[in-house]
Amino acid sequence: MKPPGRQNTARLTAAQVRVVLLARDVTHYAMAKQVGFSPETIRQVRYGATHAKLHPEIARWAPPASGQVVQPANNEPSCYACCHWNDRCAFGFPDPLQEGPGFAADCDLYDT
Repeated sequence: MKPPGRQNTARLTAAQVRVVLLARDVTHYAMAKQVGFSPETIRQVRYGATHAKLHPEIARWAPPASGQVVQPANNEPSCYACCHWNDRCAFGFPDPLQEGPGFAADCDLYDT
């Protein structure tokens, strides 16, 4: 399995796409570790940017409602713990409300 920050050159299988779409209580980062793809790949699958024709019967994710955040597991980095966070990312990276604060695990500038 590739580290989650590295893009796997293979495509997700139909079975992996199903798991990614149905695991709604798992962050992009945690799912990336599970299936061996990057969190960005997981995000793209979940929001329908890629693999949209696989499992059309499973609804794609919508951005979380305002104020609703999926927190990363305790041992994973969080955007909110980064020294560059002050109501938003100082570098303009993805909004944790849409991307999930676990994006910090892929951020080269993350620092506590």
